Amino acid sequence: MFVKKTLAVSVLVSTFSASIWADEPQVRHGVIQNQKPGIEVQAGSTFTFQTSNDSRLDDEGLLSVDLTAEVPVGRGKLLTYVEGNISPGQDGISSLAEEVNGDAGSALDGEGKGRLQVSEIHYTRRIGKNIFTVGIIDPDCRLDNSEIANDETSQFLGNAFINNPTIAFPDYTLGGCIHIHQDLAPYGLNVLVTSSHGLGDNPGRSYSELFDVGENGKGVFTGIELYRQTAYGIWRAGVWQNTADNEYVDGSGKVDDNSGIYLGGDYIRGDYGVNLRLGIANEEVSDAASFASLAFERYLGKTTLGVAAAYTGVSGEADNTKDDISQSEVYYRFGINDSVSITPSVQWVKNSGFDPSDRTVKSNLIVYGIRISMIFK
Repeated sequence: MFVKKTLAVSVLVSTFSASIWADEPQVRHGVIQNQKPGIEVQAGSTFTFQTSNDSRLDDEGLLSVDLTAEVPVGRGKLLTYVEGNISPGQDGISSLAEEVNGDAGSALDGEGKGRLQVSEIHYTRRIGKNIFTVGIIDPDCRLDNSEIANDETSQFLGNAFINNPTIAFPDYTLGGCIHIHQDLAPYGLNVLVTSSHGLGDNPGRSYSELFDVGENGKGVFTGIELYRQTAYGIWRAGVWQNTADNEYVDGSGKVDDNSGIYLGGDYIRGDYGVNLRLGIANEEVSDAASFASLAFERYLGKTTLGVAAAYTGVSGEADNTKDDISQSEVYYRFGINDSVSITPSVQWVKNSGFDPSDRTVKSNLIVYGIRISMIFK
């Protein structure tokens, strides 16, 4: 089944011909795009409050903080990214319906309590037009990017509209990436190689576990992404593999590598922007076997309207108690000034966690939220 899906997506990849290629370095969490001299520091905080139509889920107010500092070292820059958040409640919305708040629980200790942690520390150097980064990095900031649906602090809160859920990204982890571009050959390529387990993937969420890359069951995450930029946007096609011991979803106890293919694209024209994502993964070891999403943004001066819908197909190898997830979100962001924005939102999730039973979460869950974001430079 996976081979058939792979062949189908390869046909889609072949449609990426014609149009202009251009450079498009990744920019989240400090990867150098337009390198500036001197030390650069930026801080921010995000507060979210969410309530739902399911009385079993506690209303939840969460706060996260972020601090990045770039310091010139030799011909490159050393970036440190520190983040922290308060503890999500055991019966809170983000704990029982993990799809609805991508800003929740990104910095937790081994007991699931919020903490302040150094999430990234890496060295980046530009050689010609190419960019090299090595250290503790965030893999999902290097692949599957979007100008429309990629930032939970200012755009969509739902996880399906931040990154493609069929890609088995590790959490903050040891590794390196290369962004390749040459002026005379106007195309772009991102290559990423990291450990399969990051801070949040290890039982104790400790740095000693992070650096123990040879521990039994661990492997390597590799991703290669080719992109092409047109006059009105950018298109991406990528492949990835995770060689950790991924357990079969049928409960047999067997393990195998996980791998997949994804496509994505932004189309931006005037005050409108549209993002499309597609992906498949090895359904023998991945509950999320297929994915499709469409996100729309309309820029209205100091306000922005966002509307998105997504479908995550459950593996055909999973037991028949699981079902596909459908998800949608609408937000309206108000820019109070250059530093502060307020974003009310509404989300709908069908079969959260692939569970249609209503035992823990309503199969038709509606979540109402408000987010206050602040940035300090």
